[in-house]
Order: sequence, then C-alpha cells, then structure tokens
Amino acid sequence: MQFLAILRVRSNVTEEQQAALRRAEVEAVWELTKSGILRSIRFSDDPGAILEIEAVSRDEAAAHIAALPMVEADLLNVDLLALSPFTGFAALFAPQR
Repeated sequence: MQFLAILRVRSNVTEEQQAALRRAEVEAVWELTKSGILRSIRFSDDPGAILEIEAVSRDEAAAHIAALPMVEADLLNVDLLALSPFTGFAALFAPQR
C-alpha cells in the first residue's frame, strides 16, 4: 500500500531545535530510501516535507514515520493518508445508458 505522510514543523519549534536533529533526520530518511520504503520526499510551501511511503499497512507506515528523529522529538505534526488507485477511468468503458 502507498501512503502520503505530510510532516509540518510545529509553530513553536525553533530553527535551533531543527538544526540539532537535521543530520540524524536526513540519515533516517536515507535509510528509508535505501530500503525501498520511502518512494519520494518533497518540500511544500509550509515548513516541513511530504513523504510517499510504501508499507504493508497503515500501522507499519506510521511506525516508520514515528521513528524519524524530528517526529520522535515532537517537532513535527504528522498527517498520514492512505492512497488508493484511481478507479475513475472505468467510467470511460462502462456501458452507456
């Protein structure tokens, strides 16, 4: 299954707090990338990142995200969304009524 993890820096978090964990965070992200769990990572307009995760279940995806150093330190808000295949194209091939 695929999941989208939206990580946003909490409003009360300082740059110093982030800087203290930045290297550890990047190392953890690299390990997820090497293992094939993290499919992509992007930045957005908000301070934070968007991660595309491949996992067997929501619990597994959540565990990977929870293990990130900045998440463990409670510096980030996390939204985890399950992604499902788009099925709308079926309407192109459905019988017309």
